Amino acid sequence: MFRNIVGQSVYQLTVMFSLIFGAEHFVPENPWTYLSPETRRQFPDFCEFSDCMRDEEGVPSGFRLRSGRRYHPFSDEEDYASRWRVDLGASRHYTLVFNVFVFMQIFNMINARKINAEWNVFSGVFRNKMWAFVVSFIFVVQVLVVEFGGLAVSCHRQGLTAVQWAISLAFGAGTVVVGFLLHLIPYTFLPETGKKEVDLLHEGPSLALASRGRLSSERLSVRLGGGLGMTSEQKRAIIERVAGNAGNSSGAADRSLKAMNSAVNRPTFEPRRPALRQAVTAV
Repeated sequence: MFRNIVGQSVYQLTVMFSLIFGAEHFVPENPWTYLSPETRRQFPDFCEFSDCMRDEEGVPSGFRLRSGRRYHPFSDEEDYASRWRVDLGASRHYTLVFNVFVFMQIFNMINARKINAEWNVFSGVFRNKMWAFVVSFIFVVQVLVVEFGGLAVSCHRQGLTAVQWAISLAFGAGTVVVGFLLHLIPYTFLPETGKKEVDLLHEGPSLALASRGRLSSERLSVRLGGGLGMTSEQKRAIIERVAGNAGNSSGAADRSLKAMNSAVNRPTFEPRRPALRQAVTAV
């Protein structure tokens, strides 16, 4: 479990940071055909491509998508202006980031089915119909949200291109590949967790500890305020030390232990048995 959590976290963080700060350098883009010439004239400084080129009529062209970051890195200069978000819509850049993140979680649900030494994470994948339904439902809803959600869910008005969908699926399926590679790392190279020794003398009273066998009923009674705050082992150690100093025998120590226990025992009241049970007992 520790191996899978750390490995998947490193992979997903690497993908997210690479897309957020570098997608404009390698992700292809198509023209935003819903922008009319009048709209483009109202925003002459806008271009949907990071490698923007304009012809004689001012029509932009390019190959890579534009950054959707609010500001340039380490600067207060606007990158994707706030007025563009309102009048032109959300960027395709951050729509892609959102889609890749969700697809990595969907594919990681497949990894989560096998958390021990199993290698084939697809074994019996459709045996659990409820699991298959949930994964399929999330997948379908994600496609609908990205393609038709638009401004209501801060996604691009035209969704993603076919190539960008392929990129999303590739990064999502990468979690399965990473999960397979993580199985090659032996547990001996990983730090151990969950085996920390517990000092019961400094641990608070808990019924859960007693139920798990980590705390005896006698120690639990002492923790909750019963007796003199000593267990029988502690009482015997004290009496044996006193008996040793006085030169007494082990029998004297046993008698002293019984006397101490009888002195600290609190009176208990036995509940009265029902009359019917008494009658049956008498018969």
